[in-house]
Amino acid sequence: MKMSIHQSLWAAFAALMVLIATGVLLNLVVLNLEKRQNYRVHQVYEPLMEKMLSMDRDLAMMLGAARGYTLSRRTEFLAQYDEAVRNFEKSSAAAADLAEEPRDEAMVSGLRQHFQKLKEISDEQIRLSDAGDLEGSTKKMLSAARQRRSAF
Repeated sequence: MKMSIHQSLWAAFAALMVLIATGVLLNLVVLNLEKRQNYRVHQVYEPLMEKMLSMDRDLAMMLGAARGYTLSRRTEFLAQYDEAVRNFEKSSAAAADLAEEPRDEAMVSGLRQHFQKLKEISDEQIRLSDAGDLEGSTKKMLSAARQRRSAF
């Protein structure tokens, strides 16, 4: 009878070891898959997100420069405005190249469309400021701010 209990205990111990080994193996497989996904996120999406954030900063700089010009009529703001537009275009082209999935392409395209709308409003705001129409340029400035807030 003692042999039977010993055999049962050893069999249970062996089964436990098999279950532990299987659990460890499954953990290693899951961790390896997670590592691959994390690598993909860092290699593919991080540069794209950096470009998208750069586009957003350029957009904010463009709006700020247009506001500054409207309020002060200093030409330094026009230079800053033009620089922001150029930087946005560069970042936009780079983001379009990095976008691989349709969802990413749609995000880049959506931000480009938002930029175009705001650029049209800001260009009109600057034109009205040059014409001396402070009330019209202020309305355009407020319109650009509303348009910017509505995007998020």
